[in-house]
Amino acid sequence: MIFENIYENSPVLTVGAASTLKLSEVPIDNGIVNFRFRIISRQPGNTRPPITQLQVDFQLQAKRSTVTLKLKEMLQSAKRHLIPDSYGFLPHVIISAECQEDTAEWESSVIYGKCTPFDFQKLSQAGIWWTMRPQEVRTFIHGEEKLTTLIPQIKSNESLNVRVLTKVYFRFLTPHEFLLENFDIESLFSGRFVTIDCSYNTIRALAAIQEFDDIIAAYDIYIEGYEQNAQRFIVNTNQRVKEFRFRNSLGIYDYIYAVGEESQELQTEVGTFTNSGVETETSNTSKLYFNSNSGYIDTSEQIRFWNNFLESDERYVLDNDKQPPITNDRWHKIAIDEAESKTKNGELNAITFKWHFAEDLGARIAKRESMLPYIKMNI
Repeated sequence: MIFENIYENSPVLTVGAASTLKLSEVPIDNGIVNFRFRIISRQPGNTRPPITQLQVDFQLQAKRSTVTLKLKEMLQSAKRHLIPDSYGFLPHVIISAECQEDTAEWESSVIYGKCTPFDFQKLSQAGIWWTMRPQEVRTFIHGEEKLTTLIPQIKSNESLNVRVLTKVYFRFLTPHEFLLENFDIESLFSGRFVTIDCSYNTIRALAAIQEFDDIIAAYDIYIEGYEQNAQRFIVNTNQRVKEFRFRNSLGIYDYIYAVGEESQELQTEVGTFTNSGVETETSNTSKLYFNSNSGYIDTSEQIRFWNNFLESDERYVLDNDKQPPITNDRWHKIAIDEAESKTKNGELNAITFKWHFAEDLGARIAKRESMLPYIKMNI
């Protein structure tokens, strides 16, 4: 038996690019084939056995010595397992088949994402950021920004040097290029994603080390040799802007800011009973909802980026409270209740959406700090 692997030229298989997987040359014309579908995680150089994230056994009957598996649907049902681990390595999907004494196996690195075949071809190349952002976006001094790229698989006797650079545009000084990250990749640690912290505070600290103290107006992030793929961030100082993180359609985290007006609404449901003419509350259930606005959107790329955020099923909001963080993580998961996203190309647009925290974060006490002496004012 043999799996007809039409995905062998793809270093990473996105779920959106998958279709079917055909098993041919089954030894019995209408025989029963035993299949095992597994998702495992393993790290090169780690002597521990791979960790099985998911395993499903099933049987199918061959027709004319062939079985066609609906690979895309199988992967979609296991999407929560198809994301990179904390080291950037992707899970491996293994499908094995057995009929009598004959066996076959198919394996691929898979990420839960979708894009056009043309875009996927570009993403498979070196020097590309896996982001749905427009090439030029706003960032804010309090925000968090990260970019992710795929380090291609290299041969066992080779190594690869990856230099991530930033070109910083100052208010008065001429632009200057800084080395942001330098990776010497050996074969064992290739074929994985690398994530770069390119937040404003990171760039500001890098410039300060080199004794550049001028105001930063904007900066580009790119991999050496691939300057045409640079991501540009234009710096803004408004610290009241809400930042959201979401898993984009490529399966990687992206970051987006809602710069328009924001409001909040506390909805309360109260249960009562009346005894001897006295009404008493028996329950009080409250939930806090937020209404955010994207701010003006004036390009089709910005519209697509915001739609990608709304289509995601994993979103977070950055805790930008001046008090200490509620938890050790500044990101809190949210759920969107409703959104209004009617837009027209060539016009100024805005997207509004209503959301709430996905978990109960609890109430917070008022901030306490040293105060100036009280001075009584004459009235």
